[in-house]
Amino acid sequence: MIELLKQGRFGEIYDRADNAFRIAQRRESSIETMRMAFAARGMIVDDSDLMTTCFPRQVRMVRLLKMSTGVDLTATSIWYVFDDQATLLFLQLNDGEDRTARQTTQFHACTTLTSAAPHQ
Repeated sequence: MIELLKQGRFGEIYDRADNAFRIAQRRESSIETMRMAFAARGMIVDDSDLMTTCFPRQVRMVRLLKMSTGVDLTATSIWYVFDDQATLLFLQLNDGEDRTARQTTQFHACTTLTSAAPHQ
């Protein structure tokens, strides 16, 4: 998804999202919101993982995007995982760095949760 954001391929992000995501938001308004966010903040120059947590059939990711204008942008996404396929359920872009509690990350870390395996 980050590569699609970098390339401005916002329609593909929307098209690959879950049906509930697409029903809740019109395609045109979702694409325009993403387009406006990046037009005001510039291009992604660096991307780092702030937090990735795993739950049964779900992965939550919080990524820090360093933008060419010097503004940080936090991208929060939730993915449904089934049969080795990930489907976007939620995407939120916020200015600044997310200060999510590290306890959540440690307790639900993808490398330590055996229940997070996509086939269970």
